[in-house]
Amino acid sequence: PKAENLMTEPETKKQKIDKIIGWHDVAGDGDTADTIDLTENSHYQWEKETEALLGLIRLKYPPKLHGVRRYIECMEPEVYKKASYYERWIYALANLCLELKLFTNQELGEELGDTNPSPHKNFQAGDFVRVNAENFRTRWRKPHLRAPGYIHGKVGVIERTLGEGENPELRTFGVNGPAQMMYRVRFNQRSLWEQYVGNDTDTVDVEVYHHWLVPATKEEEDAQIAEMKKHGHSHDSHHHDEGVDHGDHTHESRQKVEVEAVSKEQPETSFHLLLAATKKLLLAKGEVTEKQIQEKIDHFEMTVAKGHKAGAQICVRAWMDEKFKERLLKDATTTIREDCGLQTGQGAGLVVCENTDQVHNVIVCTLCSCYPSYLMGKAPAWYKSRNYRARTVSQPRQVLKEFGLEIADDVKIQVHDSTADQRYMILPKRPEGTEGFTEEQLIELIPRNALVGVAVATAPPTKQ
Repeated sequence: PKAENLMTEPETKKQKIDKIIGWHDVAGDGDTADTIDLTENSHYQWEKETEALLGLIRLKYPPKLHGVRRYIECMEPEVYKKASYYERWIYALANLCLELKLFTNQELGEELGDTNPSPHKNFQAGDFVRVNAENFRTRWRKPHLRAPGYIHGKVGVIERTLGEGENPELRTFGVNGPAQMMYRVRFNQRSLWEQYVGNDTDTVDVEVYHHWLVPATKEEEDAQIAEMKKHGHSHDSHHHDEGVDHGDHTHESRQKVEVEAVSKEQPETSFHLLLAATKKLLLAKGEVTEKQIQEKIDHFEMTVAKGHKAGAQICVRAWMDEKFKERLLKDATTTIREDCGLQTGQGAGLVVCENTDQVHNVIVCTLCSCYPSYLMGKAPAWYKSRNYRARTVSQPRQVLKEFGLEIADDVKIQVHDSTADQRYMILPKRPEGTEGFTEEQLIELIPRNALVGVAVATAPPTKQ
């Protein structure tokens, strides 16, 4: 009977979460309800450098190719959600280099300044201190925190010193840093919790390492307590469950509080520093050269400049040559190699799907952003966005409407969810009235978005 109930009862939110394989697995994500931002993106120099370094390391150590995705999939949820596409690749690149032992955690920590001593002198009993609200080590990989999230940004007083010792936050990653003084810091409970029920003199003592602390004053502590009292309210009139919304506010679990404290950061700045450190170490170790990096950047820019012309040329040839189209739809990987002299990227195969009067195809990659850039140029930002990836597989008709494309109810929509092993391109329907058009004229009718399936080939202008 219990088994039957489990099969017939609606899934709980936890059951649905248990089915996903990681925070990158966004298909059907109900939290992603906004319309898709269709803004076209430009690429910054640091993004080009990221792709260049990744490309070089992949070529040099091809068996580790899939390790790059694995590291992205293991990112902390809050860091993953806030990081941009290329910031995630920086994270993966640094971790891959550590796994390959191209440099050590110690060397990376030194480049990032993790091993630098605190600029503040040791504190004494009775000194007021504030706990840092952020720490660089917490920004790009899962940290080993020794300062709990609920005291981040809070003011307390040194109750006693506990002597010096190694910094466990660095040692857990194999990094040697300067010895750190440890203190017992006393916090007034009123400064920590808006809903605290108790006396104004109640306190909690927490062990905190020196590098987390900066000087503060008694006035700052008083102001913090006053601010918490202002926003707090008594719990005497009603009971609160952790993590339950009560209308005026939500009480969050301690775990979520700590995650949010960790993620109070500027990911762009931290990831840029990580990229600079990684690049410097790879150059120093002779793993890459400045010339190789620039050559990769030049190739990146050439791919952007070419755009989707190669893909459009293949589609036009298929429109004009029925036998070529048959081979293309049967085995696109072999056909473009033998007939067009093109190689698929990173060893992935190619599948070409034809739009007809009965079927409309659209491409998405729910796990990452797989896309045949050698045919279609660099993937646009919207294709890589969480919103497009989450909704296209579960709400294809609504998504297509946001691109200005409405598909008739009697036309089947076929979604193709790409993986790391296949790339897809759509062969759009040839517009009517294009008989006698030259190859160049037909190419002009195919926008990039038609190759993804979120647009159709443009109809030629009507003759007056």
